Amino acid sequence: MSPPYQATPYPSTIEIKDTVGTIQSLEVVLGTLNHSYSRDIAIMLVGPSKSIILMDKVGDGPLGSVKLTFSDAGATINPTVPLGSGVYKPYSSGTVTYRDENGNVMAATASTFADFAGSSANGKWKLYVLDTKPFDAGTLGSWTMNIQTTPTFTISQKNIKMTENGTTNVTITLKDSSTAEGTLKVTAKAGNTTLFPTPAWWCRLRRHSNALHYSPGVRRWHRCHHRDGGRRRLEAHRHD
Repeated sequence: MSPPYQATPYPSTIEIKDTVGTIQSLEVVLGTLNHSYSRDIAIMLVGPSKSIILMDKVGDGPLGSVKLTFSDAGATINPTVPLGSGVYKPYSSGTVTYRDENGNVMAATASTFADFAGSSANGKWKLYVLDTKPFDAGTLGSWTMNIQTTPTFTISQKNIKMTENGTTNVTITLKDSSTAEGTLKVTAKAGNTTLFPTPAWWCRLRRHSNALHYSPGVRRWHRCHHRDGGRRRLEAHRHD
């Protein structure tokens, strides 16, 4: 990046598709950042629903192949000391004017990554990098995002009537590829808790189980067996 101030490409874009659930946490990683004077750099991230300034007017000196991770769990940036590799909270001086590729002024709509929680990760994420002063130059080797989303968990039936020693089929759908199978558990509880005060049975969801059938892809399990009479209400619990 060099004068006239906009990096190439401007912006740099990552497009996310087919992600289920909503954003739970978000981090941005800038890899191999070089510049002769860090205070000249200004960086804004614009997502599908919100935008946030990652850094501007920070540090006092050059950047030599540093790796910067921006996270709500990071350290607070001291804008007057040299900036080294590490994990930092986003920092804005409030003195830089950001413009998009069409010259329109952009304002940040978030001050922390927590502000992105509950929104979809799908869509275009744009990184706008500016060099605010002449005579100096720099490069950004790469940038990535670490996004954790909440899973979507549905069950086709919540109240099931069964005959004595009967068998029924229930379909459970979990759209969350990062969840280990052994951490999921389905518990059946009686509608009449006086008659049956404790759960009648539970099924640990695992592949190739005798009691559960697993289908790859969207993760469906079914055919949990119950061996006691009475009315049962099926409850699905996710354990991390």
